[in-house]
Amino acid sequence: MKLTSLFGTSTSMIILSLTCMLPAQAALQARDIGSTGATNAFYDTTLNVTWLDMASGALTWDTANAWASGLNVGGVTGWRLPTMTVANPNTNISSNGTTDYGYNVPGSSSEMASLFYNTLGNKAYVNTSGAVQAGYGLTNAGGFQNLQPNGYWLGTEFAPNLSRPTAWYFNNGIGTQLAAYKSDSLYAMAVHAGDVMAPVPEPETYAMLLLGLGVVGAISCRRSRAHGSLANQVN
Repeated sequence: MKLTSLFGTSTSMIILSLTCMLPAQAALQARDIGSTGATNAFYDTTLNVTWLDMASGALTWDTANAWASGLNVGGVTGWRLPTMTVANPNTNISSNGTTDYGYNVPGSSSEMASLFYNTLGNKAYVNTSGAVQAGYGLTNAGGFQNLQPNGYWLGTEFAPNLSRPTAWYFNNGIGTQLAAYKSDSLYAMAVHAGDVMAPVPEPETYAMLLLGLGVVGAISCRRSRAHGSLANQVN
């Protein structure tokens, strides 16, 4: 029993070590689309989308949509603007996080809100009580080189306004989600469904994995021989 327990513990420790050698699943994982030699995108494990780190300049809503949909990055097409993720956004303005319009909106309300609040951990200009708070805005860009503390279009129209074409946007400078006329000029981010370029494990990772599996196999063989030896002694 002690011998079996010893082998079992050793195997468990090796398996745990192998697990630790595997890449960590961070919320944002750097990607080099098109093998440029530098990070130009981030895979968001929370939303299962890929954010393109590219400067767009100030664009109207229609132009921003055309810019995103027309991108071809290293042969990857199918880009779009980030969108609202709720079917019927609550357009009552608030700062207490109970609506999708205003400050401290739920991270689940839009892809940009999820990135700003949940993934990057940034804060709005005011807290949920409406008081100005220290450390607000885009204090953490999470590795993005082109993410600006400004308003960014969402690819979702603002349905309540029927008198003039309006769309949703998110402001990284003060952490607010509002609506603007489509003719206004705001920045744009391109996003793509899924992981457009899954990472390939380094050769060293494969080598360590194979070495670990070999050790586990050796321990299993020793365990089998030990069991056979004990059985012979009992008989």
